[in-house]
Amino acid sequence: DGALDEVKNMLQRIRTLAVQSANGTNTTDDRVALSKEASQLCQEITRIACRTTFAGAKILCGVDDQGRKMFDSQGRIKLQVGAHAGDTVSITGLSAGFSLRGIASLVNVTDGGTKGYIEDADGIFRFALSTAESSETTLGQIDKFISAVSSKQADMGAIQNRLESVIRLNEVTRTNMSDARARIRDTDYVEEASNLSAQSILQQVAASMLARVSQQKNIILQLLQ
Repeated sequence: DGALDEVKNMLQRIRTLAVQSANGTNTTDDRVALSKEASQLCQEITRIACRTTFAGAKILCGVDDQGRKMFDSQGRIKLQVGAHAGDTVSITGLSAGFSLRGIASLVNVTDGGTKGYIEDADGIFRFALSTAESSETTLGQIDKFISAVSSKQADMGAIQNRLESVIRLNEVTRTNMSDARARIRDTDYVEEASNLSAQSILQQVAASMLARVSQQKNIILQLLQ
């Protein structure tokens, strides 16, 4: 959630740069400087997407460290949430990832300089701020990007709440198992101390009774003599 907040903040900053670039008073050099900052922000968005983990998985990137897709043919990723087979939670709708390329696929933006963003020779996406016209187009596309991220952030929030519920349930189960184990294996010292005291009293009473019986026997023998 924090990572997506930061992505939105950077998209908002790129939007601000696009507003400045669309201003007719800016020179070509001004727009070059604005484009450089926007380009750095674009690279940082992709870096965040590919470094942020969720439940131990880099699902914001859409691929793992080896470049392999993390989602199945239906766009789902399964997270193990329990100790048994089948204890999984499926996450859907994130297979595109949150690099700029992934977000662009979410909003169906067509690549090209006249569409608000371009892909350079290194495969890096950046927003087109080289002219006032392209900057104006970028403004419309940026709003779509921000809306897409906000929508997916809501989905992630719902998933996170679900996982927190699973964690709480697992904690309750663990506590119950520990209590059951304690009742079976651990000694109840209060109960055992009470039992020991009762046994000691019974032994003392038995010894006293035997002593009295012996004493009475001796008295009877003396009388008979």
